[in-house]
Amino acid sequence: MLCRNLLLVLVLGWVAAPAAAQEADGAVYGFGGLTFGDAETAAEVGAGVVGEVLPVVAVYGEFGYLQDLMPSEIQSLLDLVLLTGNRIDASIDAFYGQGGVRIVAPALLPVRPYGQVGLGVARISANFGVTGPDAAFIRVFLDDQLDGVEDATDFMLSAGGGITGTAGPIFWDTGVRYHAVYAGDTLDAFSVRGAIGVAF
Repeated sequence: MLCRNLLLVLVLGWVAAPAAAQEADGAVYGFGGLTFGDAETAAEVGAGVVGEVLPVVAVYGEFGYLQDLMPSEIQSLLDLVLLTGNRIDASIDAFYGQGGVRIVAPALLPVRPYGQVGLGVARISANFGVTGPDAAFIRVFLDDQLDGVEDATDFMLSAGGGITGTAGPIFWDTGVRYHAVYAGDTLDAFSVRGAIGVAF
């Protein structure tokens, strides 16, 4: 009897799985926000798509732009150097693409908490324009502190969480992300951001 009941449960689950996939929700969206933490406060913008493959599991893909991943402690030192008559235009920006998995609370309420993790690549552009009496010293300092960060495509890890929901055809999402780009030295930043899009 136990074996027969177990077999029945497995068969029902196999039959129900395609139906659950057909009922999966999805959305295309644009997002914007600000970075904080170890990186300079700067903009993050992008667009993505998300779709549920199970009632509490979704997959997502995003393309985005991080305006500046320069570590804030280094930027603070550079700001002091500006007072000595040097001209510095130093920034590290990144275009990225990533995909991952999102675990979403069941659709029992209009607001659904979630957590997610993703992997991808980021195209780093390092701009270290320095002129002035201490230019050579400043360039050596930047190379030493940033461990040879240069223009390159590097591995990226992201994680975060927030709340999401829909209002008719409108999809919305707000939350916090952590991005880490492994570009010789690790360039990382938190961002707080919001998204709006179209549900399907």
